[in-house]
Amino acid sequence: MIFVPKRPFLKLPAWVWPLVPITLGIVIWLMGPPDLLPEPPLGAAAFQAPVLVTKTGKTFRFVPFGSEQNVRPLWFIKVSVGDLGGAVRWQFGWVDRQLILGLYKRERGWLYMLGSAPVEGSFKDGKVTVPHLTESELKIVRALLIEELNGRYPDEHLGSQLEQALAGGVEQVSYMCMQNAIIIILWLSLVLAMAAVWTMFLPQAAPVDHTGDTTQS
Repeated sequence: MIFVPKRPFLKLPAWVWPLVPITLGIVIWLMGPPDLLPEPPLGAAAFQAPVLVTKTGKTFRFVPFGSEQNVRPLWFIKVSVGDLGGAVRWQFGWVDRQLILGLYKRERGWLYMLGSAPVEGSFKDGKVTVPHLTESELKIVRALLIEELNGRYPDEHLGSQLEQALAGGVEQVSYMCMQNAIIIILWLSLVLAMAAVWTMFLPQAAPVDHTGDTTQS
């Protein structure tokens, strides 16, 4: 058996391939764990255009932004987002009946709450007499808001998404991050490195002798 580290493997010397997983491991160590999951863009998307409501009797109607002059009283409808906390865990082995080969799992949750704020100057004599809508009034607005947002953004169904978020919050779990992508590449490169090491010890093929006797006619 002859050790030949320079033997070519996939167009590179075989000795190069074991360095690849080692280098990737150092890169992952220097990067450290990924950041917490960012807040979903639901709130910003649903309220990208200001949502204004006015009260008519016992119900409410929405007022297009830019057409609110002389409309009284008037409130902004907004959503508050509370962070329920999150975590980043490095997992290896059997987890929840799945084989996890050293990947990072990111988890985080948010609580969504509907609120209101008065528009200055939209109350009688310019004085804010009812600064915020009551809980019962917000329930009425909430049902109308879902329909309004679905009408504004029919493709995204932002109203339905917001209703789910208001009802039970939002929880997200993700394995998507740059560190996990490099870890997967590391495992693949480790397989190639093992194959390259194996080729270093393969017996070298005997040279073909082309100097044999030729048949003379």
